[in-house]
Amino acid sequence: MAAGVLDDLGPCSLTYNSVDIGAPFGNVLFNFSDENRSIHEAKHGTTPVDAVRVGRAVVVEAELTRLQIATLGTLVPGASVSSATGKMTVRSQVGGSLYASAYELIIKPLENGVASATATKWIHVKKCIPRPDFSIVYGNEEGDQRRFKVFFDAFPDATNILWTIGY
Repeated sequence: MAAGVLDDLGPCSLTYNSVDIGAPFGNVLFNFSDENRSIHEAKHGTTPVDAVRVGRAVVVEAELTRLQIATLGTLVPGASVSSATGKMTVRSQVGGSLYASAYELIIKPLENGVASATATKWIHVKKCIPRPDFSIVYGNEEGDQRRFKVFFDAFPDATNILWTIGY
């Protein structure tokens, strides 16, 4: 039996805003879901008689490791990285639209340790913004390797596309 369009198993690499983030630490989760609202009629009580789709969501979750400062800076919205000093500065942010800072994320399966060159196997999340959720461990125990959890939250692009595969 042949493998599916995404193959059946294996790690991937990530490219965000044309920056190769590399191979993540562990699994990458591509989550796509619909959200619906039930329609009710009194004669059917709490049993829905129909449903209306009210939205769709794509969230990609990845844990990354061994990042260089410039790459780390692309994953923290609003961060500034000085190439002269090698310093990343993160300031408090409240308010403002994130859409203008959203870029494409490409998920490419790894084949023999390198990103697949077969574009039909890639998932393109057209516009998304990284949402860091860092809890950085300092220790020597098994499992203490430093990693950076990042969620990529998707928005529809100018043509209303959230994601594509197979082109």
